[in-house]
Amino acid sequence: MSITPFKKQKQKERDLIIEIGGNLFLSEGFQGFSIRHLTDKINMPKSNFYTHFQSKRELFYAFKRLEYQKFHEKFHSFAESQNCAILEKLTRLMRFYMNNAAHDFHRFQLIFATQAPPSEKFGPIEQEFNSQPNIMINELVQIIQSAIDNGEIEPINPLHCTYFLWAIMYGNIQTIDRIKTGRLGDYLDYENFAIEEMRNYLKTLLVTR
Repeated sequence: MSITPFKKQKQKERDLIIEIGGNLFLSEGFQGFSIRHLTDKINMPKSNFYTHFQSKRELFYAFKRLEYQKFHEKFHSFAESQNCAILEKLTRLMRFYMNNAAHDFHRFQLIFATQAPPSEKFGPIEQEFNSQPNIMINELVQIIQSAIDNGEIEPINPLHCTYFLWAIMYGNIQTIDRIKTGRLGDYLDYENFAIEEMRNYLKTLLVTR
């Protein structure tokens, strides 16, 4: 069934709200964001906003979901292109993740770390976002499980291994951002050091032949 011009226009309006609203969240934070500022910026009646979203909280999660999906698509595409041994593959994936996060740290924080203030009311977009499995974690689990099945990695709990790697990457991303913003030295030198230390950990998991 074809989409009517009216529905196309409403989808275009919704996409614009998410795009401009997301940029405002990035620049002003959740507390600084206002629906009035958004609707004035795109010259839209405030009532139009509420035809798409119940609240700014729902818009916030719509933007998080969209950005998360976009990042995962890039990550997945990169992972699929890496036809190499598991140590090198995980090293490249960690560097890819860290470089993307360090390149736009504020956006990374909003996608992976920032939460809306506590609320007793949760709209459908937020409920859906929170109910879905973490696709980034799941993909890493599958990669590690595949390496176990192929005899590259010793039998371990792939979820625990993934969480550990994720914690290391996330912590190092925070450190790299502080080094960059605080001018505490060459962050690339530190990134290389961090990657090598993670490689050393991964080497302990490899099946020795």
